Amino acid sequence: LAAIIIARKPPCHHRTFGLYRAEVLAAFVNGLFLLAIVGIIIYEAILRLLYPVEILGLEMLLIACIGLLVNLTSILILRGSHKEDLNIKSIFYHMFADAISSVGIVFAAVVIMFTNWTFIDPFVSIGISAIILLWAWGVLKDSTRILLETSPKGLNIDMISDDLKKNFSEIRELHNVHLWSITPDMLVFSAHVQINESKIQEKQEEVISRINDYLFQKYNIIECTIQICLEHGSEVCNIDK
Repeated sequence: LAAIIIARKPPCHHRTFGLYRAEVLAAFVNGLFLLAIVGIIIYEAILRLLYPVEILGLEMLLIACIGLLVNLTSILILRGSHKEDLNIKSIFYHMFADAISSVGIVFAAVVIMFTNWTFIDPFVSIGISAIILLWAWGVLKDSTRILLETSPKGLNIDMISDDLKKNFSEIRELHNVHLWSITPDMLVFSAHVQINESKIQEKQEEVISRINDYLFQKYNIIECTIQICLEHGSEVCNIDK
């Protein structure tokens, strides 16, 4: 919740992109927290396997049912919004992991009540931790990709460069191409675009505007920085490759 509030602060001369990445950072921390939970669950499960203790099945069942009700309520509240926001996605997975844990505990409690097989509790815990580990890894992978400013999932600079050259006949080549994410739904693109002057029929600003519109419509790239470079005869603009 704090990350969502912080991320809404507008950009300023110190934070030109705002604080949108606060949500991504929060998702990364939540992913680490989920990993810590997995470690604790596995550690406790191993201890219970090595040193069995008496388990009160009825009390265990009641507590698990209360926890399941709380977590299901949280999941219903977050349902839908977790697909768009990485931070909420990590919270959703956290709540879902807790709900799965409660289901596993309910199952173990019922078995223990009728069979007194207390050994089933640590095995259920290990199974739950495996599920949580998969979710934690997904959240960490997605948030790390954004924090390290790698290309968004499913996109790369070669794909976009080839697409632009195919759809804009005046574009000869692209150099210094960069593509990264501020958040999962805020993509940024920059490039030096070499233009064949003989094919251009409009002002450079209009070419840039068309490129920006195209990238936004097709790839949802909200921020583009395009530097135009004209080709004069056999001379090509000096752009570092």
